[in-house]
Amino acid sequence: MQEFIQNHALIALTVILLIACPAAHSAERVVSLSPALTEIIFLIGGGERAAGRSSACDYPQEAMALPVCGEFGNPSMERIAAARPDLVVSDTLIVPSHASVLRSLGIETIVHPCRNSADYLFWLERLGKELGCEKRTVAERQRFDGRISVLKKLPRNGAKVLWVLSDSPLISAGSDSFLSEMTQLAGAENIGDVRRTAYFRMSRDYVIKARPDVVLWAAAGPPPDARDGFWGTLEAVKNKKVFDLRSDSTVLRPGPRMPDGAEKLRRMLECARH
Repeated sequence: MQEFIQNHALIALTVILLIACPAAHSAERVVSLSPALTEIIFLIGGGERAAGRSSACDYPQEAMALPVCGEFGNPSMERIAAARPDLVVSDTLIVPSHASVLRSLGIETIVHPCRNSADYLFWLERLGKELGCEKRTVAERQRFDGRISVLKKLPRNGAKVLWVLSDSPLISAGSDSFLSEMTQLAGAENIGDVRRTAYFRMSRDYVIKARPDVVLWAAAGPPPDARDGFWGTLEAVKNKKVFDLRSDSTVLRPGPRMPDGAEKLRRMLECARH
């Protein structure tokens, strides 16, 4: 009986989606399940075609008026059906089979990472083509490349930084991460670059040996102070060189604001030197 009910519900959902979503592709209505991609859509002039977003898509402000069609990388099929998109984009999917379901219903679905500047440029070009915004795309590419070029030419400040994405266990950023790229653009050194991966579990012994000058805190919960056990043993914490970045999407999110985020991070590290 339970299997019959589940199958009946799946059939009903499929019928709803088939009725709500046109088979022909026109890229007139797009649902974005990624904050970075939502930013690109609005930046290149595609905001009027935006039909839905994820709960994590909070920039620009205009995007907040869009209906929520699921969580980051985790769509709600019912809500997508209600949005009637002909294009769904995401940089990840928690359940990869969701892409196949959407495609089988005639909805173009593009899934590709957006974890660094190269991925951002891929999405910039792809969304420009999908939404017919090529001219704005070319202008943005020139702007972005120009600002990144300037940042790479600036002198390095020599600061060694520790990124903290989780306190227990201690998760940090490796050399393949977006945060490592941001650190380099800010003229600093990420102590997690010893691991060629995006994010990894870092030993506390290694942190002590690496002696970071600055702690960049993006973990849940408030950043530590000198009274907090292990953290209190680090000179960076004792000297109050801990920056709370938990809600700073300019620094933490790949996308068009990457140059702004790198400049902001550079200013933070310059302040930490004094």
